[in-house]
Amino acid sequence: MGIDIAQKNKNLKYEFYLNEVFKNVFSNNNDAKNALIYQKKCDSLFALYNSNSNSSKIEILEQEIKNKNFDDILGKKQQILIYLFLFSILLILVVLFLLKNYRKYKRQKTTVEKQNQIYQEEIERIKKLAQKDIYVKKEISSFNLTERQLEIIKLIQSGKNNKEIASELFISENTVKYHLKIIYTILQIKYRNELSNFVVN
Repeated sequence: MGIDIAQKNKNLKYEFYLNEVFKNVFSNNNDAKNALIYQKKCDSLFALYNSNSNSSKIEILEQEIKNKNFDDILGKKQQILIYLFLFSILLILVVLFLLKNYRKYKRQKTTVEKQNQIYQEEIERIKKLAQKDIYVKKEISSFNLTERQLEIIKLIQSGKNNKEIASELFISENTVKYHLKIIYTILQIKYRNELSNFVVN
């Protein structure tokens, strides 16, 4: 009855124990036949128990290997995630650095363009003033010049050289040069052709 319950519950240890008890009882009663039967049952149960035990050990070992492999894979995945996280942070920092430099470059470019525009406008203004100064003739009456100096200016404007002027006015060339030096100083000019910018009445 106890053996049936042990078999039903698959309790090898308890079944082995009961069979060993029966073996000892028959052995003590000198019933060698039944003692041998229960001895064989005990051997069979012992072998089965060892087999199950070894199988359990193998299963445990396999499970440990699986767990170790799983831990290794998990560790590698976590390591990859950490690398990806660090790389993402680095990438974000690089993008922010480039964006900051791009904005700085854009501001500098805008400033330079505005400054160039100001320079260009100033150059154009100076050009216009220069053109105005070139093409607008100045009234010579506002300058304190003598009659002789005005005569010399008129003759120069008519295309005569110093020798011709000296001959026409009955003076020496040196005197003409002396008058021209004074005329240049009064009119604040440096060259002979600049006399064409003045109107002599």
